[in-house]
Amino acid sequence: MPASQPVAGFRGEVLPSVMKARSLSPVHPVSATSSPNALQARIPNLLSVVRLALVPTFVLVALDQADAAAGWASPAFWIIGAAGTSDILDGYLARRWGAQSRSGALLDAVADKSVQFAALVTITLLGRPLFTQLPLWLVGSVFFRDLALLVGWLLLRRLDRPVSFEHERHGRVATILVVGLVLLATLGVSEAVLLPASAVAALAALLSAGAYIRRAFWPGA
Repeated sequence: MPASQPVAGFRGEVLPSVMKARSLSPVHPVSATSSPNALQARIPNLLSVVRLALVPTFVLVALDQADAAAGWASPAFWIIGAAGTSDILDGYLARRWGAQSRSGALLDAVADKSVQFAALVTITLLGRPLFTQLPLWLVGSVFFRDLALLVGWLLLRRLDRPVSFEHERHGRVATILVVGLVLLATLGVSEAVLLPASAVAALAALLSAGAYIRRAFWPGA
């Protein structure tokens, strides 16, 4: 493979999610009319930093209110909602202002995966009454996905092969499913609904990881 040819996969999946909006070549780009100014170049990354700061905030709030009821009034729901909103907004602004960068894509990926994993672990360990408990195998599936992608990224670096941080559609679907499950768990939705949804999310996460790895190491397959 020529050294100049980018290898697909790992955009938003390096930590890896869920990534997505701030891809270097988005599926549905919003064309910027001019180069970003200094403030525009920084705002998407600042939103990713805010999302990272919401990780310990979510965990501390959950621990402090472990005996509270789930629902719309739960601060945990609004923290995850804020994290999801910032995830969408930073990607849109980066595309709109032409502020995409490899460092921004990596920061976005770290923030996404940190939110997802911290929320899944916290919800699974605490359970009711604050959350609907998610199955442990869902956490294991997401952890295995992220570990496989991280090992793949390290191998590509070791082999001195280029890595693209473009977020594929299947990665977006997996991210949406996981974040959606987290939001539903903070609302106290019943296990009868979340259990089959968790199976779908786990399968999507694993299939997405396999697709990224296949395209990264065997792009012509």
